[in-house]
Amino acid sequence: MRYKILVNTMTGARILLTLASMYMIWKHGEQIFWITIVTLMIYTSDFLDGRLARKWNVVSKNGALFDVIADSIYIILLTIEMEFLGAIPKWFIFVIGEKLIEFLVTSRYLTNQSISKEKFIFDFPGRCTAVLFYILPYTAFLLTNIFAGRNVEYIGVLYIFTTGLSMTASVLRIKKCFDANRKKSNAKCIKLIPY
Repeated sequence: MRYKILVNTMTGARILLTLASMYMIWKHGEQIFWITIVTLMIYTSDFLDGRLARKWNVVSKNGALFDVIADSIYIILLTIEMEFLGAIPKWFIFVIGEKLIEFLVTSRYLTNQSISKEKFIFDFPGRCTAVLFYILPYTAFLLTNIFAGRNVEYIGVLYIFTTGLSMTASVLRIKKCFDANRKKSNAKCIKLIPY
């Protein structure tokens, strides 16, 4: 029980650290060192909470939901803040929103199709996209502050690459849903055919 509390505390701390990071960027954007420390703490908590839950055998559907909520809060709020500060294009917020909605809907569908008993279904392209969504707000912050608006077109390539990866991951997940539906339909047909 105490391990579960520790893991959930790490996840909850990520939400508080996200709010602290937003405040620091907004009010004290020039303090790159401290913002970097808080960001590294956010990344570390995200890296550790799921691994420790599996290691200590305290994985739960509610814990997985809490983790996805904490990740989403970080990604969405920091991206919106960076867009407001002019470091991320507005259209990229819609890319993130689309991917989050698609992830939730397809995970629910695949779970209902008995593909997995897990609440959320993860795949490699989706994980790669999520990692890029996670690092982009901080990367945009750094590039905007370090280069003061110069040479920021390089990050535009990263937005385009991430958008392409996100679209590819979405197409693959939707295809997986169609394949799962087809397999389930074929299984029903086979049961109906008398031998």
